[in-house]
Amino acid sequence: MLNIILHGYRNAFNFDGRDRRRTFGIFLLIHFAVLIAAGSILIKLLPTAFFLFVVVWFVPLISFLVRRLHDINLSGWWALLGCLIFIVFVVVMLFAEPSSHEDVDNRFGPNPRTTGGAH
Repeated sequence: MLNIILHGYRNAFNFDGRDRRRTFGIFLLIHFAVLIAAGSILIKLLPTAFFLFVVVWFVPLISFLVRRLHDINLSGWWALLGCLIFIVFVVVMLFAEPSSHEDVDNRFGPNPRTTGGAH
């Protein structure tokens, strides 16, 4: 399995060729496990580092996805659909975040929780 992960990172900027289904599946599972584990820690401690982590994490995933699409005889442009789904996931995660400061007003107005806004 370590060879699969190394293969994914060695070919992070290689968008040519093909990759097998099994290799892609293992890479995807391990890659998302790392995102969830490391991302949940980084987003609490250093949000900027989390953003950089996601960018670094995203490039090998897209190249692997493009090579997998080539294996099933589809253009790599189909990977854009995956990117859109990922962006929707990130936006939903942002909507689930609590207020930045529970009892403090910010530059957009008073906190609706303390002023009796919508529940």
